[in-house]
Amino acid sequence: MLNVAILPADPTRTCLSIRNLTSTLLSPSSSPSSSPLSPHLTIHTSLTPSVTALIWLPNIKQANTSVELSTLLSSPAGGSINFIQMPMTGIDDFLPLIRSTCEKITWSCAKGCCTTLVAEHALALALALLRGLSKTGCMTASQVASLAGKSVVVVGNGGVGKQIGRFLLPFGCQVTMADSITTKAQLLQLLQKVRVVFIACPLTETTKGMFAGEALSAMRSDAVLINVARGEIVNTGALINAVKEGKLNAAGLDVLTFTQGKEGEKEKEELDKLVKEGKVLITPHAAIPHHMIEALLGERIRHNLEVLATGKGELIGVVDPNKGY
Repeated sequence: MLNVAILPADPTRTCLSIRNLTSTLLSPSSSPSSSPLSPHLTIHTSLTPSVTALIWLPNIKQANTSVELSTLLSSPAGGSINFIQMPMTGIDDFLPLIRSTCEKITWSCAKGCCTTLVAEHALALALALLRGLSKTGCMTASQVASLAGKSVVVVGNGGVGKQIGRFLLPFGCQVTMADSITTKAQLLQLLQKVRVVFIACPLTETTKGMFAGEALSAMRSDAVLINVARGEIVNTGALINAVKEGKLNAAGLDVLTFTQGKEGEKEKEELDKLVKEGKVLITPHAAIPHHMIEALLGERIRHNLEVLATGKGELIGVVDPNKGY
């Protein structure tokens, strides 16, 4: 019997409905290869010494909950935990805790859950900017560009990056994938040649601030930058300056961060002007439609619990403590 706790217990603090998730876990699966979980699963609303698997589901309003989670794991009731499932892809806030407990606890995140949706959104942002759909007023044929045949760099060779590459196939694009093996010099050289850059890599110590002054200056003045990864990978102030000065044609951002204080307020004002001019398109965390999250994440949780309960199959989304994702 697998004893599982779903926390936080307060439904106003969770990103999924615990009631719906519990129903999903205990109901027969729609997948013919899945076994019924109900005979193998006991779900708890609090930690007890018998609980070995924890589903940690804080919503975005809770911000960084790593300290709270660490406190739970340090309690007498948390001593038996050997598996933790988290609902987010970016787990940088939890990395110190993950690295300090990884010999005892297997951690899983949501990476790969929404690959197709995020890649689809990245493509939509690129098409909207190239075709001038972000601009107001009537567009003429002389004012729009096409994605067909363009040279493209996809920064990030994981699930989302690979899916973007597949989506670009019908457009006949010349696609180059840049990954963790790609050196800074190689990336800068690539950026000088391509018309579209997709950022789809994890946030790590290496990728944080990767697109700042030097990288943005290396890009062509007619290039389009798309970020569907993490806001911290792009320096917002440097991006604003690059677009304003004509060093970068346009940017599509599903994620972004601002500098703290007055400088950040100024960045927001400047960015708003660029949005109105149609040079920047912002869709804050809209890549994954909210109504689809519950089913996608629920299926991930169900799969991993089935693996734990039956000992068959492999866990999905396991975090590599060394890589940080």
